[in-house]
Amino acid sequence: MNPPATQGMAANREGSGGLGTVTPSKLPGLLRPGSRFLYPSQTLGYVASVLRINNYRVSVIDAVLEGYDLSKTLFRMNQRCFRVVGIFVAHQTLQGDIYFIQQVRKYFPHAILIALGASTRFCYEEILEKAPLDLVILGEPEILFTKVCRALETQDGAFSRTPLRYLEGIVTRQDYQRARQGAQTGTPTKNLDFSVDSLGFVQDLDHLPFPAWDLFPYRKFPFFTVTGSRGCEQGCSYCPYTVAQGTRFRSRSPESIVREIAWLKTEFQMKKLVFRDPVFAFDRDRVLQICRLILKNKLDVPWECESRPDHFDEELLRAMKEAGCREIKVGLESTNIPLLLSLNRVKTREEAISYLRRFEELVETTRKLGLRARAFIMVGLPGQTPGAILETSRYLKRLCSKELSPWALHVKIFTQHPGLPLTQDGNEPQTRPYDLKLLRLQLEKELVPPIKKRQRYGTLKMWALGAFKNLSIFLYRLPAIGDRLSTLDDQ
Repeated sequence: MNPPATQGMAANREGSGGLGTVTPSKLPGLLRPGSRFLYPSQTLGYVASVLRINNYRVSVIDAVLEGYDLSKTLFRMNQRCFRVVGIFVAHQTLQGDIYFIQQVRKYFPHAILIALGASTRFCYEEILEKAPLDLVILGEPEILFTKVCRALETQDGAFSRTPLRYLEGIVTRQDYQRARQGAQTGTPTKNLDFSVDSLGFVQDLDHLPFPAWDLFPYRKFPFFTVTGSRGCEQGCSYCPYTVAQGTRFRSRSPESIVREIAWLKTEFQMKKLVFRDPVFAFDRDRVLQICRLILKNKLDVPWECESRPDHFDEELLRAMKEAGCREIKVGLESTNIPLLLSLNRVKTREEAISYLRRFEELVETTRKLGLRARAFIMVGLPGQTPGAILETSRYLKRLCSKELSPWALHVKIFTQHPGLPLTQDGNEPQTRPYDLKLLRLQLEKELVPPIKKRQRYGTLKMWALGAFKNLSIFLYRLPAIGDRLSTLDDQ
């Protein structure tokens, strides 16, 4: 279950590594009114697929994708026969998720309600305190959810609220209540101080089946997603992916990834693919092998990915372009070297200088190859002064004047997700929240128009080159076409 979004908002629970993002459903400026950017819910797709392989009957309600409100969602739930409900929650949508769980419990008092998602590890106490859940899954839920169902299942195939005292990676309501009582009385109880290691991420990602997209209204997807790796070893202190997925790079084999791409194209007529790897190009040889296999299997699908700017070089970008890559997303974040060092984005000053130089080389190479480079910068980072923001603005303006601006630019406000080292250290942004919105609008007003102008020019240029290429091919083949038509007339 992907709960409905709060009215007037677009809830993207898959965003930020599963910690969630929330944006107004109608945004002026960069987005057309009413447009929404939503990732298909891979978390629910994987959970449903593993359950189905283990012979459980599964159905999925994606209220966000369907545009359901609360009443419509409850009505759809009432049409289905279920005993266990897994509810996808995220930190950025937590209050709305808790309210939704309260309403589900009110209308379906006998259902076993389970919360899942990357955010639960950091806010399970608040969830169990306010929401009438039976238990919370704290780890990556793909395997754990099926283990919970097996533990709850009785011999006759029904489900009961049997206490799950010995299953790692979950917290039941009974565990939480006993822990609270034990804290008050000094009685030893089950340890609820879970760490990333004790939860255990899914180590063998190749072991997971492909997501059960057939249970979703997949024709409404703006694109399909594939996750070829999880985790990032860089450990940037502001990044939610290292919190949600850990600091160890876990990857699938190139063969498994390409099999999934072929499956999506065959079974669902996929038109566009987005790789959800936090650092797609971290393992250069792996990416080259993926590109070779895509070409070998003749999988003509446009795709995009994201990674650090210093992960790319011209040879790699050429191979990616040939294999169908159309867009690359990179997080520049800031050009202020002391800030980059404090955020652990780079380790040394020399590395910071190289990092900025590699960004410029990336933009130049993508322009030469006809790839789109989408850059992200942040405002409101802890330790970021208005002067540091101005420095980034001047840097990007200088790139625009040299015709080296990225294809698109996004200005994002830093979100203090739970578990981030920055939020644990108690650092606060040096600009007030209402100043951040003004800064964001000001930067977009100053930087986006010249980049958009270059983008329109680049798009027109690429269209003209494509039209010229198609016309050239047509004229080249025209004599052969004429001969063929003459042969048909003679027949």
